[in-house]
Amino acid sequence: MAGYIYDLAQLVHQQQLAPVTIVAHSLGGNIALRYAGIYPEAVAKLVAIEGLGPSARALATHRSKTIAERMDEWIREERGLAGRLPRRYASIEDAFRRMQEENPHLSAEQARHLTSHGVNQNEDGTYSWKFDNYVRAWFPYDMSSRDIQALWERIAW
Repeated sequence: MAGYIYDLAQLVHQQQLAPVTIVAHSLGGNIALRYAGIYPEAVAKLVAIEGLGPSARALATHRSKTIAERMDEWIREERGLAGRLPRRYASIEDAFRRMQEENPHLSAEQARHLTSHGVNQNEDGTYSWKFDNYVRAWFPYDMSSRDIQALWERIAW
């Protein structure tokens, strides 16, 4: 997580983008909320969709394991993810149809926009989603809840 926050901080710093407007979802929302707490003056507006992190119950279960158990679980999960091959779609239209099937709440225009920006064309002409499977694995350790709360309290509303 710290590496992701650093990447965002460096992007904003090196490109001299502050104050930024950030719209982020899920993991990106979690990263953006923490960044905004570290550098509230660098964030003009922030929309975080589903970025609060795991539930209190999931966190308690995670914390009940030893660091050795968490590390072993994470390593096994990462190894499993390494073997996953991205799904390939014969055409961008096939990828678009898949986007619509998985997200029926999206309008056709929204699904087409997300598809056109969310795929890469492979060497063989097929298309695959721009997605890093490794982000599916839960980190074995992170900031404490108290530290995260302290960062969130620094965000200007």
